[in-house]
Amino acid sequence: MHEETSPHPIEPNRDAQIHFRVTADEKKAIAAKAKAAGFKKVSDYLRVVGLGTEVRKCYPLNYESSSLVLAQI
Repeated sequence: MHEETSPHPIEPNRDAQIHFRVTADEKKAIAAKAKAAGFKKVSDYLRVVGLGTEVRKCYPLNYESSSLVLAQI
């Protein structure tokens, strides 16, 4: 018997949502980074970035210069 395999991996059922607010400029910057990285969807980009980094130290946010230190897992 010949087993057929799909050339595309099966996506997990993603039914939970995360909502957060950004400024219009932040949204444009995030979308530009997603596009530059080759993502078709901003949500895919944010998922990869969010799951692929770990916050080592978090300082109170200064909106003029963010002070998050990120490290690749």
